[in-house]
Amino acid sequence: MSDNNRKPQKTSERFLRHILEVDPQKIDLKFIFDHIRNYGIAATVMIAGAFLARHPEASTGLIPSFDPFWSIFLIFLGFLLNILNLVQAIWILTKLKLHILVYVVFSILLFMATSTLFVTYIKQAWA
Repeated sequence: MSDNNRKPQKTSERFLRHILEVDPQKIDLKFIFDHIRNYGIAATVMIAGAFLARHPEASTGLIPSFDPFWSIFLIFLGFLLNILNLVQAIWILTKLKLHILVYVVFSILLFMATSTLFVTYIKQAWA
């Protein structure tokens, strides 16, 4: 019975490793810029959700009553992508055996920068 309980954990662990795993040999300047770009994309997805929440008339959805759902979904999806990107950065820098302070500061700064972009948009949109 314990084997059945472990199987979903192993599947989800394998899935997370597949998404987050990067060969340390392939980390170069392009990878770093791609990683930073991913933070921007995640913030943009959250901003799109916030825009849709603020301006539901701009939606071209087939079912207008689902606009709140889509706005919440986009904000949540962007936040999840942001978290996954943060975890991937920590995972990679750990595999490179860098000092813990280096990757914590680097990752938190990037995460906070994109979160600030999202919060700034929210403040401007609702002002």
